[in-house]
Amino acid sequence: MVAKFSKQILLATPAGSRSMPCAQRKRLKVTARYYNFCFTVLVCLFLGALQQAAVHADALHTVTHVVDGDTIVLENGEVVRLLGIDAPEIKHTTKAGVEMGKEAAAFTRKLVEGKKVRLEFDLSNSTTNHKDSWKRTLAYVFLSDGTFVNAELVKQGYAFIIPGFVHKYQKEFERLEREARENKRGLWKNAF
Repeated sequence: MVAKFSKQILLATPAGSRSMPCAQRKRLKVTARYYNFCFTVLVCLFLGALQQAAVHADALHTVTHVVDGDTIVLENGEVVRLLGIDAPEIKHTTKAGVEMGKEAAAFTRKLVEGKKVRLEFDLSNSTTNHKDSWKRTLAYVFLSDGTFVNAELVKQGYAFIIPGFVHKYQKEFERLEREARENKRGLWKNAF
């Protein structure tokens, strides 16, 4: 491939490589080698990123337990915070808040506990290694059957979107939350 590319550049010169001065031929060869090197580096970087994405995409993990409506723990001890959504906390200042937190946690438990999940990461968190300040992994979570857990929690009314947080599923989550509110699903059934 490298030699072929170099020959194509040399043959593309108007008078061929033989009538070209020696210094110009050397510069042309160096340029061709430089472009070949850059192309090779880019291909290697692309393949490396593709391989890393494939490893994460294919890895299925078992959910051992649910901490609350938007936080789960995997069999390897990794704590995963569902990205782009927020569910009421179990430890809340009001009794109503505690009840909503328990409902959300129960729904999440029924949906994922003991099941295999796949994690998908958002590029916006790649600089922090997909972790938040509590060292939880931030991810979109999918069941092995393809069910999008984050979206399902919003759709069924057990979680809501985080205002101002921009991510790849933002429009979908906004639509699902609006439908859950309008249809009074989950936590929205007793909303004011």
